[in-house]
Amino acid sequence: MKFLTDHEWFGALTDVAQRGRELFKNVYVHTHFNHPNEITPYVERAMRRLHAKGVFVRNQSVLLRGVNDDAGTLESLIKGLGRVNIHPYYVYLCDMVKGTEHFRLPLSVARKLEKEIRGSTAGFNTPLFIVDTPGGKRDVHSAEFHDAATGVAGFVSPAVERGKFFHYFDPIRTLPASGRDAWASQGRDAILTRLAAQRQTADLVVNGRVISLPDRRGGGLAPRTIAGRPPAPIEESTAALQITDDSAGG
Repeated sequence: MKFLTDHEWFGALTDVAQRGRELFKNVYVHTHFNHPNEITPYVERAMRRLHAKGVFVRNQSVLLRGVNDDAGTLESLIKGLGRVNIHPYYVYLCDMVKGTEHFRLPLSVARKLEKEIRGSTAGFNTPLFIVDTPGGKRDVHSAEFHDAATGVAGFVSPAVERGKFFHYFDPIRTLPASGRDAWASQGRDAILTRLAAQRQTADLVVNGRVISLPDRRGGGLAPRTIAGRPPAPIEESTAALQITDDSAGG
């Protein structure tokens, strides 16, 4: 391990950290531990050496199907990192890149795991669960919508580009049959066009609650009452976009 064997490299790193402190700045090393088995005695030795020099370390994990996609493994990872003085910073949903589809998980799993993990350790040592969209890092619970059938989630990032949606797509293998059929017969552009049209013209049904859609320039769902027209019952609202918000339930 370079932290233990390459003394010249380690000295250069600590010199940068010291220079940062002189400028009233912190210099952080970021690690990528995804499973508690990776936290070995060598890791602890390296961390003790970094800690002695005042170098801070953060960890960024990725949720990986079959590796760390259960609460027990994640809790062990987070607590193990804390024991060796590594701050559990982010837990990302796996990026939508070629060659990783077998590792990817749906948004609902990340939301569920975050809720199960929160409270198992100190708040400052609890990582944020993140979707890394083209518009920047978004909390998994901050999606403006999540269409359970097609697996499309939309996030906004007003500081980056106001009024634009940045999308995350659940793995097709996790979708219901209707969603898999839609992707096979319609494709990405047609599905996004349909969902955009529904957002503009329909009422939105979130966990059985009808919410009219205001001007979306700033993003966000703003419940409001439409004068003279009470919300139609869900079963009678043929134009409603049915969305499941996993952050509101267990």
